[in-house]
Amino acid sequence: SDTDTNSERPPTVIVRSRPYIELHSGIIELQQGKLFNDVNHFRQILCEFTIQKGFAINRVKNESRRVTVKCKVEDCTWRIHISPTADGLTYKIKSYNGEQTCQKLTKNKEANTTWIANRYGSLIRSNPDMKISLSATNLRQKYG
Repeated sequence: SDTDTNSERPPTVIVRSRPYIELHSGIIELQQGKLFNDVNHFRQILCEFTIQKGFAINRVKNESRRVTVKCKVEDCTWRIHISPTADGLTYKIKSYNGEQTCQKLTKNKEANTTWIANRYGSLIRSNPDMKISLSATNLRQKYG
């Protein structure tokens, strides 16, 4: 009967939010309710965001099921929290205070060699004779 086949179907989960889409300008905008493919996708975007904005973060919770991060400066109110949605696959920004009250850093530990290799590896491989000073100047101009 119809009731038997309906009871065997898994419930449909509808997630009502906006997926994170990278802007053509490369500027990252975070908002409460944005969706990410998985927790690692969020971590990658967060790394880019903190480098662009020039502030250090403190990972309060950095687990596979949830991430809570705040600004490292004690008086700064910037904070973000994500956790999985009902579908168990995508992650959603559940709470976000984007007000940053601290000063921009000139050195950011998030901009490490792994980040530089991921961001500029193909450019460096395609231009093996490119001078390091040119790459460093490019990074300073773009990220401060």
